[in-house]
Amino acid sequence: MKTIHFLPIALITMALGCSESPSSESDDHAPQQVTEQVEAPARDPYKLLPSDLPQDESVYIGFVRDFYFVDNEELYVELYVETEIEDYDQFQQITRLADQEVYRDMENARSKMPRKEALQHLDIRGLGEISMYDVNNRLLASSQIASVEYLDQLIYSPFVAVYETPTDISKTAAYVISGANPQLSPLDVQETKDDSIIAIIAESIHSAGIQTSFTFEHQQYQVNDSLVITFTNTDDWGFLYLTDGTGTQLVFQDEDYRNWLDMQLIPIYRHGLPVILCHSVRPESDSDWEELLAFDGETYQSLSHQRLK
Repeated sequence: MKTIHFLPIALITMALGCSESPSSESDDHAPQQVTEQVEAPARDPYKLLPSDLPQDESVYIGFVRDFYFVDNEELYVELYVETEIEDYDQFQQITRLADQEVYRDMENARSKMPRKEALQHLDIRGLGEISMYDVNNRLLASSQIASVEYLDQLIYSPFVAVYETPTDISKTAAYVISGANPQLSPLDVQETKDDSIIAIIAESIHSAGIQTSFTFEHQQYQVNDSLVITFTNTDDWGFLYLTDGTGTQLVFQDEDYRNWLDMQLIPIYRHGLPVILCHSVRPESDSDWEELLAFDGETYQSLSHQRLK
């Protein structure tokens, strides 16, 4: 801080043989202090804080995305565009808002999006802080959002929220839940193989004329003593079956082609059954996606933007 002092000047006139009395000094000549104002540094327009994000009662659940250029001290969560995209040109307009490039190689680039534009165009409600879990549903740590980026890749180009994490966490985290340490219920899940259930499913699928010439795979989970969840892939379709004391029922079938790639049973229940986080692919294509399924009492339903209410 710079301080400037102005001192009074006494004018002495020797020829007149007199001097000014101290009492005659004007108040205008009293010592004054001038303080220079220092402005706070401008905030980084690309930096996001949890307080910036709109809060929401819904709970986001999503996989940790793995990219080959991944920084071991960063974790990436894919984001949805907030508004309905009508065409590719509209999507491109949003991608161009990410204008601070932070990484580039021969095939990929990462660019940060300014805070204002990210809040306007992307669904980041409640994602200011997340809790990270491993495949066994163990809580690893929590982390706060650092930035939003657009990943420009050859095949698939998403928007992601970036979180800073310890190195060991980023390698073992499987999925995240929005919020700090949300309350989860106990869930004891074991992989299993029940040939009697598979036989029932095979009969149902073949009687419907569904092709299994190239693909007929099953992934089964024993949830409790009387409940088995079975994911089945055929040539073109993916099915989800529930087996309990009353028999085996089809509880999810998409209207579009799909095969299941990965699934995570989450210790949050709806109508007595766990929520399921899924990663799927369209057969014979490079198109893949993730979604959150919740039981409504009769069937599993896909939840918009992977948000549980």
